Parts: sequence; C-alpha cells; structure tokens
Amino acid sequence: MKIKVNNKTFELTDACKFEIRNNLLFNKNTNKYEGVDGDEAIIKTDDGEIITGVVQGYTCYQFITLDCFGDIIMPSSYTVSYKHKSKVEIVD
Repeated sequence: MKIKVNNKTFELTDACKFEIRNNLLFNKNTNKYEGVDGDEAIIKTDDGEIITGVVQGYTCYQFITLDCFGDIIMPSSYTVSYKHKSKVEIVD
C-alpha cells in the first residue's frame, strides 16, 4: 500500500497490517494509530523521562524515525503517543 502525507509518498512495509481510519494510519496488528511524517511523538521511558520528536516517514510498532534521533527501535517497555498533525491519503 502507498500513502501520501504532506505531499510525500511512502510505500508501507508488509511487516504491519495497515489501514487508513479517519485520515490516520492505523496498525491492525496492535490496534493502535501510528505516527506519520510531521506528527509529534511523545515517548515515555522506563524512568519517566519524556522525549519528544517529529516523525519522519511513518512508524510501525516499535520502529520509529525521529528528527532528533534518526532510526530507532524503541524498547517495548517505553510508551509512545502521537499528536497527529498530518492527514493520510491512500495513493492508487
């Protein structure tokens, strides 16, 4: 599946089962909304530290690319939430 976010096109990985719900990227494997290019990610670490960054591309479960860190794999004990600022469209 290809999506368009902020005039950029992304080919989604097959590792996650995605669908578009309410113009947001939804991961059917985790039953959670993912972040997409331009969304703000708020990460809470084990010790309570809060890290924020802007999503680059899109996220897939624990795999995330942020403007401040680049590509990272988040530990499963961390929690992440998103302030969705971007709308997702399916590209035919």
